[in-house]
Amino acid sequence: MTAQKDQNQPQVPTQDQHPIQQSAQQPTQQTTQQPAQQPAKVVIEFKGLSKEIFSSVWEKMKNKDQLSDGEMLLARCMADHPHWFPFFETIGIFDQSSGEDSEDAQALLHVNLHFLIGQQIFTAQPKEAQEYYQVRTQKGDSPHEIVHQMLHTFQKHLIWTAMNREQSQGQFDTQSYANTLKALAPLKKDQIWQRLGLKGTPALHPEANQKPW
Repeated sequence: MTAQKDQNQPQVPTQDQHPIQQSAQQPTQQTTQQPAQQPAKVVIEFKGLSKEIFSSVWEKMKNKDQLSDGEMLLARCMADHPHWFPFFETIGIFDQSSGEDSEDAQALLHVNLHFLIGQQIFTAQPKEAQEYYQVRTQKGDSPHEIVHQMLHTFQKHLIWTAMNREQSQGQFDTQSYANTLKALAPLKKDQIWQRLGLKGTPALHPEANQKPW
């Protein structure tokens, strides 16, 4: 999706009520009609790195082979999630896919989003992404938590784009996202999460303690 500035877009859209789901198709947005008592479900199809790429990078990590810059970034994203190591180990052997809401699909989606945010930081596109990372690092936040803060912010704007198609014309507003990062950067940690719709600093990966792989 290309960037388009929208003066009416809020810096932090509505709370996370709808999942961002992974698909092998090109990114699209669609709204599914639900009963009047329930909000409409917004599905955002996301085309990320394939299982084959994950498997290849995982094998290179184990064999200590040389990695390209992009592979190095993905390897770091994978290494940040040790509770998914058994899944990465078998990703090239078994077809574990059992739907978009399955644990393996969610693992792939989450690490893909980590990779996307990492690219924003390292390439400074937008520059506010790199600046946000630097500011939060100086304030003592861990790199993993900073990525999660940015990931939540990015998802908010992505969901807003999908839920307001007439206003956004289906185009992600990169400048509005950048402005939100700039506004959040100097805040206290708990204030950031509260602005993002949470009561306080959340556990990064509660599933790591709920179900061993």
